[in-house]
Amino acid sequence: MRNILFVIFILIPSILNATHLIGGELTYTCLGGGQYEIKVVIYRDCGPTNTQGTGFDENSNNPNVPSPFITIYDMNNNFYSEIEIGFADVEFVVDQFTNQCVTLPPELCVERGTYTVVVSLPDNANGYQIVYQRCCRNDQVINIEDPEDMGSSLVAYVPPSSEVECNSSPIFDSFPPLALCLGTDVEVIQSATDIDGDDLVYSFVAPYHGSSDVDPTETYAPPYAQVLWEEGYSDFYPMDSDPLINIDSETGLITGTPTQEGYYVIGVKVEEYRNGVYLGEIIRDFRFLVVDCEVATSSVPIADIYCDGLTVDFENE
Repeated sequence: MRNILFVIFILIPSILNATHLIGGELTYTCLGGGQYEIKVVIYRDCGPTNTQGTGFDENSNNPNVPSPFITIYDMNNNFYSEIEIGFADVEFVVDQFTNQCVTLPPELCVERGTYTVVVSLPDNANGYQIVYQRCCRNDQVINIEDPEDMGSSLVAYVPPSSEVECNSSPIFDSFPPLALCLGTDVEVIQSATDIDGDDLVYSFVAPYHGSSDVDPTETYAPPYAQVLWEEGYSDFYPMDSDPLINIDSETGLITGTPTQEGYYVIGVKVEEYRNGVYLGEIIRDFRFLVVDCEVATSSVPIADIYCDGLTVDFENE
């Protein structure tokens, strides 16, 4: 028994102090007949700032690796079901936004794990809430309080069938950026596509808190509190910037100029409307890194050049 307790004591810190969450999102697609394909996307820190080396959760025989699952509630916050979501399809995130002349920090590493599951959701007068919860974030985040204790709740809403038949949520078109460059104008598109043709409205928001460092896989019913901004930050000023970081409500284009290095947690909310009626929303919960980028520039020494045809040789240093 003493040996068993010793092993448990050794293993608990590596589970409770997980610092791997960069962010995520939860979306769904209606397949018809009350069937919905649900995708849970988790962005994992695979660099040195993931101090515990925490990987993706998976359904396995390893008792030290939590099994991932989603929980479904009705819109009155009543429990409906809990569903395991298997193994993640994992890929490295390749930056699509940062200037090609910029060298990002070599230790920066992000993996994207996608869990996919099909569930049956019969007609419901109130609709459903689909939830994935996990902890924890990295303690180097500077714009929210106690980030190492803050988990994440990813939530998507399925409207009642009385309002709309077979609705699908918006789905983001591209990965978020790995890094934003200090002092450089930002133009990052975080648009989404809605296959139903619904109108989409974009905004910044504080993401939902979820499981805690005490129980990093804990689940509980809505409503969910939002993470708390550190003093000086808000939904309208989530990052040190001048001009301030802003998101276009119609296009999802993020603009502004970061003025302070560091890690920032930001929520990108996408609300969907049909004929002016609100149907639901998704939130991309993500950790943005602002870094003093190393920019490659040309160095061409000036030399005496005499007219001798239209070709000039020079050396690029």
